[in-house]
Amino acid sequence: MRNYSLLISKKIYVRNILVFIFFGFVFLLYHSIIEYGNLAVFILLNALVLFIFIFTAFKPKLGLYIFIFFIPLLNSVTTIMAIRSIDFPIYMFFGFFLGFLLSFFDKDFKNRLNLSSQDYYDKEIYPLAFVFLGILVISLAVTLFRYANFFPFITNNYYNLKVNLNGVGSSGVLFWVIKYFFNYAIAFFFLFALFNIIDKKKDIIIAVFVLISATVISSIYAIYQYYFNPTFGSFSYWAESGRINSTFSDPNALGAYCVIIFPIFLSMVIFSKRWYYRLVFSVFFILFIIMTFFSGSRTALLGIVITLFVFLLYGIINYLKYLSATDKKKRIINLCIILPLIFLILISMIAVFLTENQIKESFYQSELFKRTSGSINTFFYHFNEYGFTEGLKSISNFRHFYWGMAVNMAKDYPLTGVGTGSYIIELPDYLRRFGAGDYQSQGIYQVDYAGNYYLQVLAELGAAGLMSMLFMFFLIIKKTALYYVCKRKIGIVKRDDRFLFGLFVSFIVTIFSLIFGPHTNFTSIQLIFWLVIGLILSYVKIMQSNIPLDTDISVFNKKNITINKPIKLTGVLAFTRQQKVLIPVLLFLFFSSFMLSSLTGLSIHAKQNRCQFENTYGFFDYKSFEGRDVRWISIDASTKIKKDGNMLTIPIQDAYPYELVENVNLPKPLIAKFYIDNMLVKRVKLENNSWYNVALNIPGFTEDWFTLTIVLNRSWVPKDLKLNFDTRELGARIGEYEFE
Repeated sequence: MRNYSLLISKKIYVRNILVFIFFGFVFLLYHSIIEYGNLAVFILLNALVLFIFIFTAFKPKLGLYIFIFFIPLLNSVTTIMAIRSIDFPIYMFFGFFLGFLLSFFDKDFKNRLNLSSQDYYDKEIYPLAFVFLGILVISLAVTLFRYANFFPFITNNYYNLKVNLNGVGSSGVLFWVIKYFFNYAIAFFFLFALFNIIDKKKDIIIAVFVLISATVISSIYAIYQYYFNPTFGSFSYWAESGRINSTFSDPNALGAYCVIIFPIFLSMVIFSKRWYYRLVFSVFFILFIIMTFFSGSRTALLGIVITLFVFLLYGIINYLKYLSATDKKKRIINLCIILPLIFLILISMIAVFLTENQIKESFYQSELFKRTSGSINTFFYHFNEYGFTEGLKSISNFRHFYWGMAVNMAKDYPLTGVGTGSYIIELPDYLRRFGAGDYQSQGIYQVDYAGNYYLQVLAELGAAGLMSMLFMFFLIIKKTALYYVCKRKIGIVKRDDRFLFGLFVSFIVTIFSLIFGPHTNFTSIQLIFWLVIGLILSYVKIMQSNIPLDTDISVFNKKNITINKPIKLTGVLAFTRQQKVLIPVLLFLFFSSFMLSSLTGLSIHAKQNRCQFENTYGFFDYKSFEGRDVRWISIDASTKIKKDGNMLTIPIQDAYPYELVENVNLPKPLIAKFYIDNMLVKRVKLENNSWYNVALNIPGFTEDWFTLTIVLNRSWVPKDLKLNFDTRELGARIGEYEFE
């Protein structure tokens, strides 16, 4: 038994090392592409990453608190220093997660040595997370190969090609796609870390305290920025519009952050047990509200309104329950206190807005009021003149147009979408197809995000990705609701659960606000949003241990009650028989469909055939030779050709100077592969220097234009063979092609 235990432990030890090396390699690879514009930033970022890594490895909870504290605070550092933007939170996350892996593997290894079990996963969430990450990895891999023009599977070399009408190069696009892959993926890795680090209710409270502390610093910074130096850590565009970004990358990110934090902050003000805690939180809350208004974010204002409505409804329901449970005398006393208080608040608010005062003037002059009132006036004008639909369009800030483009992408590729991070890349071509209007300026199509998180996921990852994410949100709602149901069934609902209420309202309001923008594209917002989710699930996991077993409930209540605990814990990543069949089938269908789309309609060649841009490489100028016009091509050559027939004949000659080269090993026979829009249509072996007339049948799927790519198996340089000073890489010689 002991030998078996040691054998298993050695296997686990090796597995843990390989997993850590893999994630470490990914981090170093991603880290290597940073372009530091300042030595101080280089030192700051790397010292911070190392600092978080060490603390998390030895003290996971402390490392988590440090990481949470810095998430909101360092987003505008590069803007302050006026250098190239660096996404601080993503690199801090890598340091945190690598440290967590060391700590997690150490704990797991010790448990296995002692033959003890530990629960790390939820049985419902991890299969779904596995599916989404599988979809994400497949989408990333295929999208990268697509924008690299399937190098090295088609061409010998990589070429920085134009990928859309705006002339964006594939090299920049590859980095963009990788960036958005990590933006999606870190959500689930962060959730896994939170679920396994937090094991006490106290840990959740400390995490919220740390987050609020960072928010207070952001609020003070925002007030300084608004009154004294609007361009400090911001851009002149935002300063001139009267909006501040505080410690975030722009005011929209700040507004999204305020949407998430407001319900949590409000719950701390209302539900704290000690009066002095309420007093301190109330003072900080005022600073936070000021920052929210200075952001000028209408989404933040909408989130506040929804949150206040939910809290008010919650308060009214609980107050009515309280009144119904008290005797008549206490009921009258309570009403005599609460009704005058409500009346006083209403009178005060009316007085503020009906009289001339500084509060009213400051509110009316705020950018948030101007933008909100302007939107309301615009909506009602268009509503009265043109109807409800046009009214919504008028205040969407052109979002409706970008929503339409996302829907069009989803219609074209319903299962898979256009690829991870590819919405904004494919947008110019869709704007041309469906009418750009004012979205083109000097030949450049104006691009923006989808304006809706769910439509963005649908456009990029298709129905498979969207359904996975929506089901994840459903599970979080289900588990929270099931927790409350279980507590009510056995009659142990406590005041402490109101803390969970604040977190849950934050989650609900945030997923609603995502309708108006993919705010989680900001890494800091993505991390804070999934921090809230992690705290919710961790709270339920911790508190459900107080829910007794069914047998205990039956004895206590003298009746049978069925209890389904919300979090179904397990210590192994095991799938059911149905999951073992369905998950591979789903991922295979996704891969097959997306690969086919990427080779055809989504490919660079197909897009340049449809649109007004072209990638030509590897063809040299025509020259007269032996009575015909010929030109050299390199080892890879590609060009866009107008379709003037169903068969294309291309004369091709090896033209290697065998007779001029001495004391050199003769090269292998030249093999030429001919591709039309990524489809191999012919492979020809040139046995000698004779001219070969290669006839290519043009596939039926081609339209008015097609892309011809010729790929050779070898090339040579005249200078290297000491023939002349020509440094061109030559592969073969071709004549003028003809259609039949």
